[in-house]
Amino acid sequence: IHVSNMVPLKNTEGILRAFRLFIDKGGSAGLIMVGDASRAIRYLATGLALKDNILLKGEVSYTQVAAEMQESNCLILFSNIENSPCVIGEALCCGLPVIATNVGGVPELIGENNAVLIEPKDENALATAMQQMIDNYSKFDRKKLAEESKNKFSYETVGKKMEEVYSS
Repeated sequence: IHVSNMVPLKNTEGILRAFRLFIDKGGSAGLIMVGDASRAIRYLATGLALKDNILLKGEVSYTQVAAEMQESNCLILFSNIENSPCVIGEALCCGLPVIATNVGGVPELIGENNAVLIEPKDENALATAMQQMIDNYSKFDRKKLAEESKNKFSYETVGKKMEEVYSS
């Protein structure tokens, strides 16, 4: 699953091209894209002959995003630029492992126990990471991921950290 506003810095076009590479290399999966897919993104998906493998959901409620994540196997965030994206925390709280790019604060949010980190704009690396996620999926304990993430991102934990910063 990919969830974003699908602006150019999210590199959704790169996700589609990498997903095509993944399929061409024998990969088998479906891709759900949640967010405002532009006409160009829909056109690219059609041009890459992915209509049987992807579902463009459009914008949905936060409750529906959580439901989609809980039904998915992996979050993909292939951004060229990021800060500290909320969608990673949301995915981890749903017990969802992540494939994300090594940009901004992303490496601070994830680790080997919950994600695969790749370099931005490297579509071959993303296609490979998709297959790695499938091959190594059993190493991710979704219940444990959710519990650890809920503790890390809880109001209490974040509030304490903010208080420490302000107090110092």
